[in-house]
Amino acid sequence: DNGQYVAAVTKTDKANKKAKKSTGTLKSGINKLKFAYIAVAAVIGGVMVKAISSFVKKAADFEQLRVSFTTFLGSAEKAKTVLAQLEKFSIVTPLTIDKVNQAGKALLAFGIESKDLIGTLRRIGDVSSATGKDFNDLAVIYGKARTQGTLFAEDINQLTESGIPIIKEFAKQLGVTEGEVKKLGSEGKIKFANLDQAFKDMTG
Repeated sequence: DNGQYVAAVTKTDKANKKAKKSTGTLKSGINKLKFAYIAVAAVIGGVMVKAISSFVKKAADFEQLRVSFTTFLGSAEKAKTVLAQLEKFSIVTPLTIDKVNQAGKALLAFGIESKDLIGTLRRIGDVSSATGKDFNDLAVIYGKARTQGTLFAEDINQLTESGIPIIKEFAKQLGVTEGEVKKLGSEGKIKFANLDQAFKDMTG
């Protein structure tokens, strides 16, 4: 009987140790799960913080853009209308809304009228996509020429180096040779109106 009792106690002790070990494993598993939940929560929290920060920045950028357009156009209502037109234009082109807005702002700063803005952007976009020249860089070149009123040899070279056959277009438009176009450019005899017409001819 005593032997059976000792055997039973030993067996019970082993069972208790096994149960204790299982409990420890379970606690460890629960703790790991807790850490996993905390980690997931931290990641989600980080993503949410980044998303909120991005949203706040975009909202601030758009507000700044709206103020710029209001300043250029002299009216908050006009600014709202033009920004809506730019958004609609970006949807039907491969251009992002940010690129379109920046180019639109630059052209308004250079004196392009709001009624001519979309047509001008469309022509610049067509020339850009055909030649690979950056859309915003081309908008700035066009805008500067508009402000100067005259295209000089440096401006013509910049357009030519971008893959735009501008000398050929000027030669055709003015009825002169391509060599004479370069001479006219060095003398400051090629006007912005010629550039505007060349863009219209190339994209018509």
